[in-house]
Amino acid sequence: MRFSRRPALLAILLAAAASPLVGPPSASAQPGPSNSKSIYEKFSPSLVTVQYVWENEARRQEITALGIVIGEDGLVMTPLITFSPAIPDEQMKDFKIVIPRSDTDHEELEASFLGRDERHQLAFVKLKTPRKLPAVTFEDKPLEVGEQVFSIGMLPKDSGYKTFLNISSVAARLRGETAAYLVGGPLVNVGGIVANASGEAVGFVFPQGESPFFLFDPRLAQGGPQTRFFVPTFEFAPAFAALPVEGKPQQLPFTGIFGLNGLSKDVSEVFGLIGKPAVEIGEVVPGSPAAVAGLEKGMIITELDGQPLERGDQPEELGGILGRKLLRKNVGDTITFTVLKKRGDAPAPIKLTLTERPPQPNTAKRFFAEDLGYTVRETVFIDLYRKKLAPDTKGVVVDFIKPNSQAATARLARADLVTQMNSQPVTDLASFKTAYETFRRDRPKDAIVLQVVREGGTQVLRIEPPQ
Repeated sequence: MRFSRRPALLAILLAAAASPLVGPPSASAQPGPSNSKSIYEKFSPSLVTVQYVWENEARRQEITALGIVIGEDGLVMTPLITFSPAIPDEQMKDFKIVIPRSDTDHEELEASFLGRDERHQLAFVKLKTPRKLPAVTFEDKPLEVGEQVFSIGMLPKDSGYKTFLNISSVAARLRGETAAYLVGGPLVNVGGIVANASGEAVGFVFPQGESPFFLFDPRLAQGGPQTRFFVPTFEFAPAFAALPVEGKPQQLPFTGIFGLNGLSKDVSEVFGLIGKPAVEIGEVVPGSPAAVAGLEKGMIITELDGQPLERGDQPEELGGILGRKLLRKNVGDTITFTVLKKRGDAPAPIKLTLTERPPQPNTAKRFFAEDLGYTVRETVFIDLYRKKLAPDTKGVVVDFIKPNSQAATARLARADLVTQMNSQPVTDLASFKTAYETFRRDRPKDAIVLQVVREGGTQVLRIEPPQ
């Protein structure tokens, strides 16, 4: 099976004896020679630098990471970790795709951030002005232990963004939340291309532990630490057929279950599930699809849509594997869990319809109270759930505290829920911003008094303005 994409973002099926291909065949996608030099020269032109500026309240930082061209019109994929969900969307600016040059200055081209794909742990950027670039076509080719693999990566700017090659061999195929191959020697840096001996792109280098994933990480130039894992094509290529849309957060399904815990062998035997993978439900959000369907904490899931749960290499991986399968469903899908409600019960099917996951903190609007040194943002579902507060609780969430600021001195803390300012209720971000700016303008030397909810209860904090 072959995967890539066309500039029009449509999946195209080739009717010949070939399997499905998502995207345009290009020179770089054709079967190539098996020697390492030819493989290196084949894929190096498809490696670029993905660059953007993270402009937050404390500083302006340039972020650079490795990207792979997957569309001849300038579509580039990069590991999701490059665009951590911890970074607010509105703070990511000035996107560029940098094409390394050895004989002249590196070429910097303006780009747009299409978005994150949490289902497949990828993010996508695209040239604002389409331009033909050498694109990679990923092949879905199973690998055997002992088979030789070639990884092509990129060194940091101080080394001229030079591409480099490592040669290794498959040591094991691993099961887990994400299927991966373990190799016997070091691969290139995170996001690099992995090819087989036939010159076919069969995966990309996966983040692992402390492996450097930003191109400005000095450890990369020093040769380590390096990863030994890569993800096969079938794990991520479906993302190419359903790319994120610029300015629209990805719609992800929501069951309302928090905590899917794989059962150990001993616990499985107690429930009469010898040799059968199963997970225990942790928490169920009131009013969620799972709660409406009748699922409760402690119930045991043994099947999804009539099929046994996929195994991992360890029982602890079962919850993550099931979670990933659910994440790859669509909003509105109806799924069926087979569950044991309690010990001794016969398995019973429970159907539920997936709703859309509530908005995440990175998409929330923000306001920076610069004179006192703190930022608040809109409240989202997870803020209230973690504090065990009612879904209709009003307020704004503290999301940043500037070091050595007035807010830091007053011991305002990140994740505090501000419910009152100067004894007046805080209903939403817009009203808080208006009231704050009006107060600071009319009474610049007076303290702000905030009532906040944090772990341990409610506190009142007085923040004195700089004198």
